Amino acid sequence: MQFKTNLWLITSLLIFISVILLPDRQIHAQKTPHEAAAQMGRGINLGNTLDAIPTEGSWYPSLAQEYYFAAYKAAGFDNVRIPVTWANHFEPGNDYQIRETWMNRVEQIVDWALEADLFVTLNAHHDSWIKEHYTEENKAKFDSLWTQIAFRFKDKSEKLLFEILNEPEVMTMAQLNDLQPRILSIIREHNPTRIVLFSGTGYNASNNLININIPDPDDEYLMGFFHAYDPWNFISGQEPWPGTPSQIQSLRSNMERVKNWSIEHNIPVILNEWGATHKVNYNQKMRYLGIYNNIILEYYPYSYWDDGGDFRLYEREDNKWDDVKDVLMYFSDYSPDPFTLQIADEKVTLNWTNRLNTDSMAIDSTVIQRKMEYKGDFLYHDVIYEGNNYTDTSGIITGNTYYYRIVQYLASGDSLYSYPQQIYAICSERFNYNNMTLTVPGTIEAEHFDVGCQHLTYYDTTPENIPNDFRQDEPVDIQARSGGGYHVGYVAQGEWLEYTVNVGQSAMYYVSTHVATTQTGGKMSIQFNGGTKLHADIPNTGSWETTTTVVNRGYLGAGVRTIRINIEGTAAFNIDKMVLSIDDPNSINTLKPEEIQLYPNPAKNSITLKIPSGLQVNKVTIYDSQGRIMELYENAGSERSFDTSSFPDGYYILHFSTTNNENYQVPFVKSGN
Repeated sequence: MQFKTNLWLITSLLIFISVILLPDRQIHAQKTPHEAAAQMGRGINLGNTLDAIPTEGSWYPSLAQEYYFAAYKAAGFDNVRIPVTWANHFEPGNDYQIRETWMNRVEQIVDWALEADLFVTLNAHHDSWIKEHYTEENKAKFDSLWTQIAFRFKDKSEKLLFEILNEPEVMTMAQLNDLQPRILSIIREHNPTRIVLFSGTGYNASNNLININIPDPDDEYLMGFFHAYDPWNFISGQEPWPGTPSQIQSLRSNMERVKNWSIEHNIPVILNEWGATHKVNYNQKMRYLGIYNNIILEYYPYSYWDDGGDFRLYEREDNKWDDVKDVLMYFSDYSPDPFTLQIADEKVTLNWTNRLNTDSMAIDSTVIQRKMEYKGDFLYHDVIYEGNNYTDTSGIITGNTYYYRIVQYLASGDSLYSYPQQIYAICSERFNYNNMTLTVPGTIEAEHFDVGCQHLTYYDTTPENIPNDFRQDEPVDIQARSGGGYHVGYVAQGEWLEYTVNVGQSAMYYVSTHVATTQTGGKMSIQFNGGTKLHADIPNTGSWETTTTVVNRGYLGAGVRTIRINIEGTAAFNIDKMVLSIDDPNSINTLKPEEIQLYPNPAKNSITLKIPSGLQVNKVTIYDSQGRIMELYENAGSERSFDTSSFPDGYYILHFSTTNNENYQVPFVKSGN
């Protein structure tokens, strides 16, 4: 008995000594990656904050606050991803040391998140120096970075996860297969059981994850991650998403592909970036996020991408949530879907499909909720006890925007939420801003678009006037210029503005639009009276106020006409004004009027253009009296006939350019068949 007692004392002493001699080792029970994945659920990114370049505050106007994390937790999120860009925070010199002030700030924010009882993912985010230049020197620098992170955070809660590298865009697979095992071994020096996230190449697409080498197949504390912005043309606002069965299955197939890999390798996975921008159609976005959210949660936990900008989910300064939050939290596979709105005769009709098995989950009542402000809260509006439609006849006012949501209360005590849907009670009256007359030829200030309402005289993808410097009751983003006046800014793809103008003379017009931007890839078009779009690319002017002009050219008939500016590219730019001037053929062209033959005039089924044989026609465009393009022809030669049989009777302009870049316009009349 005495021997057993001494043995127990010796064993206890050895354990105590081992703890003293190995202070860096975690001795508490660490969650396995599978346990963590089961508990991480829904999450959110603190984007454009610590990952901003060169530092926090560069991309988002204010610094992160502690109350964010309490708000995340209260909203129902269980994890937060904290992207960090380290590139500009190394001490000068070659020792690759992170500035203490920066490390302290990162630790402060990590601690705030852990104290809110959130799982936290900490990473290296926009560190392009290692991605674009995988040199021996940069490898040593990146190794030093992770040595410091691993040591600094070694004693933090097991809820802190390390993510090796975000979106290694231009790295080869061989380079990433070299980097990830090496960084994993560095982390393991002080964090033997901390969960470490690894990914594939490129922008962390699912296919890249399943094709990368596992950093250490014997490591039991690994988790894979990937990103999913599918389909990108919808996410970025370029195309609609009707939500057909095949489109929904495509979303599911992406998740299943990664899940199969996860099961095969016994490695759990997290989707730590996904979402949709505010540029997309509100109604399609809400349905898309509701459906995709439920699909994702069948397979993995996630972190929704919130950058405080186009992808924002949480209004940080206001401590309020976008409508998307409730969709992520409450929309389920049993919630009403599809859910649509229609408006007629100042009545809004709601139609939806109930998806419950009513034998086991009976609906006790259905509450209709409504609001009129994008940032407002849904309020009780009415209640019905059966059915799948409802007509709202209470005070629908033209010019207003209405948002509806359905909440179904079940006999069991549970409740089901639909995604919200939005509808505009389009106004019918339009007039010039401040009753001013916009004349052509002349100058039109961009901010003087017609008074009316959304979808009638303008369309803006966000419900608020972001700078709010002019026309504060309308959602178009207007900002004061430093030298005086205003410009329309923060433009987003799909937005448009219309101007009613008084055209003094029927003619071909140049439209010189004054624009400014620091971005590349902006696109716009001009339309006269709903006619063919005249496209233009927006160059980078190096400043948001230093303007250049982009020129369009088209025909405008005399009288009251409409000009529309369409925003068509994803890059933002500012619009100061449009200057419209007549293209005077007499000042630049060499052909005499009698040398241009257009016959018969009036035309019936066809009309023929003939010019001297020494010149060639490069392009012919026929416009109607409203400025709409009726026909386009290339390489017409010196004589060509054009079919006019389908043209309505009326007045037309035939514009043509020659191979020596001269431009001409000739009127003609179509009469009879």
